[in-house]
Amino acid sequence: MTLERLQKVLAHRGVASRRAAEEIIAAGRVRVNGVVVTELGTKVDPDNDLIEVDKVEVAASEERAVVIALNKPEGYTTTVKDEHAEKTVMELLDLPGRRVYPVGRLDKDSRGLLLFTDDGDLAFKLTHPSHGIDKTYRVGAWGGLTPEDLKKMAAGVDLEEGRTLPAKLENIRIDGKKARFTITIREG
Repeated sequence: MTLERLQKVLAHRGVASRRAAEEIIAAGRVRVNGVVVTELGTKVDPDNDLIEVDKVEVAASEERAVVIALNKPEGYTTTVKDEHAEKTVMELLDLPGRRVYPVGRLDKDSRGLLLFTDDGDLAFKLTHPSHGIDKTYRVGAWGGLTPEDLKKMAAGVDLEEGRTLPAKLENIRIDGKKARFTITIREG
């Protein structure tokens, strides 16, 4: 018998993201084997326990995980839901009956490869810095970026949360106030 955290099971079964699953649990909407569970981190046996949300059984999905590669155009915010966003990346997908979410982020004004999945474990492995997955971007910057600025990025940048990990910069071209380069990072 393998026990897993209830919020992880709910996320894996497509009920909600882990964070939203925690809110559903805390609100008393989840029952395991007929007993209401409100304690976060409760362990369940996903193969044998009866799990219900709002008195409806949450069945184990027999379907395989979905992974979608999308070339995100500029102008779309990378989020599932945001009342302040004009357009979200979810508007680019048509998957009735499947709940997928973006893996990582691209800024609204960025374009490029964006992955979506309903597999929370895969998303975590691809995005959490502890797994060391490199992310490579081709960047165009305008406004007087200097070689010294690029060296600072390569060494790590100081942010409110602390210093970023060093970045790998390649294919650097600076032409007046326009710079183009490839940057590889291991964190967002």
